[in-house]
Amino acid sequence: MSDISKLEVFKIISKRYTFREIAIEKCGLGEAVLDDSQIFNCLYGLFIKKLTHNEVWTHPTKTKLGLVLFTNAGENVNTILTAHSTSFVIEGYIDGGPYDRIRRMSEKDDITTSTLVDRNKIVTDRYYLYLYLPLGSSIGMMFLERKKNQDIHTPMLLFLNEVLKVKNNIKCERYVPQTLIDEFKNEGVIDSFTFTDSIVTPNLDGNAVVQQESSYDVSINIKPHTGEMCCYSMLEDALQKIGNIVVSLGNNVKSLAQFTTKKARIRRDNEGYNFLLGDDLKIRPMIEIADEIHDRENDTLKREEVYGMVNNLLSQIREDIYPIQEK
Repeated sequence: MSDISKLEVFKIISKRYTFREIAIEKCGLGEAVLDDSQIFNCLYGLFIKKLTHNEVWTHPTKTKLGLVLFTNAGENVNTILTAHSTSFVIEGYIDGGPYDRIRRMSEKDDITTSTLVDRNKIVTDRYYLYLYLPLGSSIGMMFLERKKNQDIHTPMLLFLNEVLKVKNNIKCERYVPQTLIDEFKNEGVIDSFTFTDSIVTPNLDGNAVVQQESSYDVSINIKPHTGEMCCYSMLEDALQKIGNIVVSLGNNVKSLAQFTTKKARIRRDNEGYNFLLGDDLKIRPMIEIADEIHDRENDTLKREEVYGMVNNLLSQIREDIYPIQEK
């Protein structure tokens, strides 16, 4: 499995309106007589309009990550992010990344020169996006690529709210099918724990200590001894023991249980899932993507292959989310 990209899965919940009603309201369709494909294409148009505006889409206060759709000369935006109107799916690529940060770039083999990236520049990596928005339902699904050490789920959730909100905010929550959780609980083995926190490094200035504003992420990885099995049923006991370990971070002493982010990886056969550990010890996994689906040369996912993968995954979890078939 690739350690570069994974898929995060979210439920998109509209409390009062179906996606058909959202399309009619937001697109001003009124009494227009349209079939479902035409209505869905209007909904799709809301996304394209936002992402192909004259400037990158950004949120004014909550994140310094922006979203956009870049097209090469002669390339149609509809081929990058496509509406499959008969199946209520929008899928393809979306570009996004950080802005409003001053950075310098240089060649790995030549450190004598560098290029300044000013605050008005945005880093735009290409992510795979799959949205399932059945018109007859108020619940949709989002499958979003997460790259190693970077992701765009925060601006994407804010973007969805801006596009789909009628009166009430759109709610998004991470999702994993209960059947999958049960399978990994019964058969999975915990093979690593990772604890991550941020520290501020002190600078000595004479006899005074001046705290810098910049911080660093510190990660501690713990693996069971080779040959030792740590099943999910042993997770709580293992965490309690590990959590009592105390480490020194600069001038601070902190136990691992107090670290901001606590993750584990659970493995079953040749499959593995990373998941966050909260106080409730619930599994919140990211779906791993096979190496052959990753295009390493362009740092993207192969679209046809990942599209098929997500279609299969959606068919497996559809009954969990939609007990009554949506229309």
